[in-house]
Amino acid sequence: MGLLKIKVTTRQQKLLCAVLADRVWRAVDVKEGIESQTGITVIEQRLYADGEELPNRERLCSLFSETQDNVSLTLVRRPQEQAHWLSRVMEYGLQLRLAPEHIRDDRDVVMAAVRRNWKAIEHASQRLRADREVVLLAAKPDVRAFEFADDSLWSDRIFMLNAVQDDGTFLKRASAELAEDREVVLAAVHQNWRALEFASRELRGDREILFASVQQGGWEPMMYATPEARDSLRADKEVILAAVDK
Repeated sequence: MGLLKIKVTTRQQKLLCAVLADRVWRAVDVKEGIESQTGITVIEQRLYADGEELPNRERLCSLFSETQDNVSLTLVRRPQEQAHWLSRVMEYGLQLRLAPEHIRDDRDVVMAAVRRNWKAIEHASQRLRADREVVLLAAKPDVRAFEFADDSLWSDRIFMLNAVQDDGTFLKRASAELAEDREVVLAAVHQNWRALEFASRELRGDREILFASVQQGGWEPMMYATPEARDSLRADKEVILAAVDK
């Protein structure tokens, strides 16, 4: 793939160093090259190209076109306190509980902490426990992280879709509006038919949602169906066969 000549400057356009990089390098490899020349540690560095920060694990070949031989990057140095806490939580996520309040409200630090240990979400600020991306990242290895989500997120449609796909019964936390959202409820009952209990009355009479529930739990989910739907589906051959098959 060839080599890429990288010029690294400050925001004031002061030249810090130049790095000759292989295009298969990741951004973090470039940071290591910068550290070897400047002494600025990897954890202190934030690298930007055209105003966009480079993700550590992204390969240079996916960030820059093959026609580019020379690239200019801007290095922004993190505050020492932030870098210190990043280092601590990257080693042990629950160090976040010892951090001062303003650090527990630092998105970079909290994201690093929950990547290391999902339980760190408990110690994040309320603002960040209301941050969809932060909570979803924490919940990726363990759905129990959802329990620490701020109440406001249960009205967030994208958040709810993610939550109920991991555990359908989280539908019980949904706002009234989302309990009436057909896509959200369908995703929930596909994951766990018991979520049907928490759907709106209208959707507890919806044939497609009831059919999906029956496919999961046999006839038992029908205890949550509206009486009208339950009576109607007793004569629905497809639903009855699905229930018996289950």
